[in-house]
Amino acid sequence: MKTPTMILTCLLTAALLVSCGGEPEPDAHAGQDHDGRAHAQPRTAAADVERCAAHGATADLCFLCDPELREEGRLWCAGHDRYEDRCWDCQPQLRDPDRAYCDQHGLYEDECHLCDPSRRAVAAGASTGGLYCVEHDMAESSCGICHPELAATLEPGGEVLVRLPSARSAELAGVAHGSARAGRAAGYASGYVEVDYDRNRLVQVTPRAEGIVARVLVDVGDEVVAGDPLVVIASTQLAAAKQSFLDARLELDLRAQELERARRLREQEIGSERQLQEATAAHKRAAARAAAAGQNLRNLGLDDEAVARVASAGDTSAELTVRAPFAGEVIERDAVLGESVAADAPLMRVADLSRMWLELSLPQSALAMVREGLPVVARFDALPDREVTGRLVWVASGLDERSRLLRARAEVPNPDGRLKAGLYGRAEVALDGDGFALSLPRQAIRDLDQRPFVLVRRDADLYALRRVALGPRHGESVAVLAGLSPDETVVTGGGFAVFSELLKSRFGAGCAEE
Repeated sequence: MKTPTMILTCLLTAALLVSCGGEPEPDAHAGQDHDGRAHAQPRTAAADVERCAAHGATADLCFLCDPELREEGRLWCAGHDRYEDRCWDCQPQLRDPDRAYCDQHGLYEDECHLCDPSRRAVAAGASTGGLYCVEHDMAESSCGICHPELAATLEPGGEVLVRLPSARSAELAGVAHGSARAGRAAGYASGYVEVDYDRNRLVQVTPRAEGIVARVLVDVGDEVVAGDPLVVIASTQLAAAKQSFLDARLELDLRAQELERARRLREQEIGSERQLQEATAAHKRAAARAAAAGQNLRNLGLDDEAVARVASAGDTSAELTVRAPFAGEVIERDAVLGESVAADAPLMRVADLSRMWLELSLPQSALAMVREGLPVVARFDALPDREVTGRLVWVASGLDERSRLLRARAEVPNPDGRLKAGLYGRAEVALDGDGFALSLPRQAIRDLDQRPFVLVRRDADLYALRRVALGPRHGESVAVLAGLSPDETVVTGGGFAVFSELLKSRFGAGCAEE
């Protein structure tokens, strides 16, 4: 018979449906032990603390509802909603018959901190012990079917086990086996490639002086040679620079005449030494100003011959002719007739298309073997009849931060101009044969969560899903750099029958409820 205190506790529990939600079951751990004995429900200092109505506990302790409250590293039986080492459906051999068991919370009575929060320290110290998977006949910590999540934590050489339904399952499914072959870790590193302009032969043409576009002499697609005029700019800045240069030249001529006169007077002992020194200093200052004015014209795009013509002809025109720095093709045009442009405004882009760059993105497995000078072969769907060959001229010192791939570059000739910037394709880098590795058929490699695995046979019905580290590919073979021994038997064909045993458990078909 329930006491008034017990009835009051039940009413409070039913009224505070928080945290876990759901309706409380009658007498669900509200006022009696699992053996039927009455006991007082643990209370906190605050009367309005959040409680789990479904499990008769405070919300901050209910590990049944909140996975974050479960002990880290302790296996959880999702099928029976309790710790694996306290689940007698899965681990009956571990049960201690001399210890009372709390069926509602799946813990021994003397460690059930949901019945008594003071036992929390005891529960925190509970050990998982040597769990055993009875269903698949192996250690629980190795069972890849019951715990497929363990595969994501493996490093090369680590493994989980997969038990087949029978000893003939692999034979009936047509699983093929083989061994890895030892050899040099040579072959090809395959990756993606993009064609780009040779940045050493690409120029952004600018006027160097502000002004108005007076004439545009070429257009996109036109081929030019070094020195060809591209655009004519009407620039008052250039006209002012020419005038300053001419003024400086006149000043220099005047100071030269004064210096010559001071020398003659000094030789005749008419002039003083001081007068000669002042004339010499004035001449040097004038020469420096004239040189600076001439250099200013060169900075605006005039060559030495054009500067000499300004000096000889007294040219003060405002026309600035922008010329091609080298032979190539006009690939972009921004100049518009009558447009006002600044000194750094882009007018055109000229590129030498006789050579192009191949920008490669290679897998991390090739990091230790890719170096400058190795040959490259690139293929493009848009050019099915052509293989582009070259050699690496640059390899990045680190992986790309976003793609986590190794970047490299090759220079290739483009005599017919068929290679276009922005073209995508595949490329293979022929690697040196330094070092040794194991070789497996490509179909022996299984991808799980973007990590490579192989299936190693342990017994007729038992396989290990082994994490490996891959090297370069050579034709239909791939190098295995770590995680496999040459004497081990691996699945080389028909491996889906084994792999599916692991995959189906990821969709809730692992441990079966009884």
